[in-house]
Amino acid sequence: GKPKSQSSLPSLQKAAWRPRPSNLSLDEGRSFAETPRSFTGPIAGPTNEILENLWPRISAYATDVIVNEVGPAVRAAMPERLRGLDFDRTRCHLGDQPLQFRRVQISHEKKRTDDGLIENVMFRCRVEWDADLSVVLKLSGAEFGIKGLQMRGQLLIELVRMISRPPMFEGVRMFFLDPPELDFKFAGTAGRLLNFGFIRHQIIDSVQSQLSQRLVAPRHMGFKMVPSADIFSITNPPPDGVLTITIGNAEGLLPMDVNWFGKGSSDPYVKIRCGAHIFRSPTQWKTLCPYFEFQVHIPISSFHNQRVWIELYDEDLFTEDDFLGKVSFPVDVMASWGENGRITVDLQSEEGEPGGRGTVCLGAVWRPLSVSEDGNGGTTSSMGVITAGVYSASHLPELSPGAKYWISAHCTEVLPEAGAQSQTSEQVALEKDGEDVYDRRAVDSAKAKLEFLKSHGISDNDIAWIFDDNSDDPAVFARTDTSAALKLLPPGNGRNQINWRRGFQFLVRNFDSAALTFQLHGQTGSKSQILGSHECRLRDLSERGLTARQAVQLPGTRIVLRFRLQLCYCQSDDVGRDGCRHRISL
Repeated sequence: GKPKSQSSLPSLQKAAWRPRPSNLSLDEGRSFAETPRSFTGPIAGPTNEILENLWPRISAYATDVIVNEVGPAVRAAMPERLRGLDFDRTRCHLGDQPLQFRRVQISHEKKRTDDGLIENVMFRCRVEWDADLSVVLKLSGAEFGIKGLQMRGQLLIELVRMISRPPMFEGVRMFFLDPPELDFKFAGTAGRLLNFGFIRHQIIDSVQSQLSQRLVAPRHMGFKMVPSADIFSITNPPPDGVLTITIGNAEGLLPMDVNWFGKGSSDPYVKIRCGAHIFRSPTQWKTLCPYFEFQVHIPISSFHNQRVWIELYDEDLFTEDDFLGKVSFPVDVMASWGENGRITVDLQSEEGEPGGRGTVCLGAVWRPLSVSEDGNGGTTSSMGVITAGVYSASHLPELSPGAKYWISAHCTEVLPEAGAQSQTSEQVALEKDGEDVYDRRAVDSAKAKLEFLKSHGISDNDIAWIFDDNSDDPAVFARTDTSAALKLLPPGNGRNQINWRRGFQFLVRNFDSAALTFQLHGQTGSKSQILGSHECRLRDLSERGLTARQAVQLPGTRIVLRFRLQLCYCQSDDVGRDGCRHRISL
């Protein structure tokens, strides 16, 4: 048959989802994900009217992200011959047709945290976008544009930490449950070349990959509504738990390869997807009854909303791999199978029809996260999840106007079946090229303190002594200006400060021997350098009393990092399947 691209996503219309009794059901008798295209539910209509009025501002923000973040990342992921691909900054916008909410389902949930029980309100939205956007790209002197962009997916929006005062919640976060389906075509002088199947799929896959790194579980986009809220509790929450999936064997697979003697066979492998997590098993050569025993561990962001997709393919060396079959289950269904149970299921076609494609045997174990090493009603293992985030770096060296800074995090003891050992933050430039940037509220507070001390007759030398200022010029305190106020600020509130919003998440096999290293990078033009690093021994941190945040000065520099760490231990049995979130703050 015709080769099928292994990057193609299964139809979300075929995905069965079981609404909870506590949810507000808006269309009884119809599966949420099976809502037909262009159907608009009762709550979705007014939501679309609000979005239509906000769309010009959303378009301006998204255009900036496309040009400054997505564009360079997509270009770096392209083959060498397409590395010259670039966006025309003056001719990129999202158009006048806004994203459409087709179905909205509202639910209320409680999460257990180190601060106690918190309440969130969740909006599960099926969204569609038939865009009239304008995106003009350049390649080797030729111009072309993107036309006919279509996007479809399921978006989860959460109002985080309900409070009893306006605005009634501390923050908002949102993420897609799975990578949204994307499709677009190119127009212009180079459009014919780029619409060629292989190249077009490669560009779509690159764009989808960049979207997954920013807005697909476990990655969240978030904003705090209360100034005192912790940004990483919104953008980088700990997962609900860890789902361990084992693919045993498959039988009766379709023969996709025919040898000289007319006997068919296949070279099957398994691909497991959940949110942005993608895992691939080794290929089993020339067999229709492969024995995989392939195991993966997946941190789950939303216990009651995420699904696992399991797909089998026949590997081909010179053409796209052939689709063999698939199965899909909600996470909470797989969690109910128990530690010792395995099931055998019929593989389905790409359209979701079962039968005629063989079977696959699989098992799953759910391990919720515990608030302590003792667990809550069960025992814990040394395996768990570390979430981390760097709030800011201050006293940065002035590299050049427009220089970008970012953080890379490297963690040891990461489970090989759980993802990469290294992750990176977003790249951020100083708010003012070559000028000092600081916390204005902290500076104003320092000025007020300085004025208070001087009004009580405290000398400049005594002020320098009080604040441990070792400079040779205490006369700077004779003034109550910004330069004097900066002298009073503790490390982390100083000059050339930048902030990040994207956190890190690692699944480790043993906290006692694990270490997490932050590296600060700076780049001017095409030249990048490491400006400093700091290593955290997780065992040492836990022995010091589980502190929530730290500020450290990078060795050999004046740079100060402010960061947050959290540990969550996995329970070793399957208790606590309610999906309640438990965590330890370090």
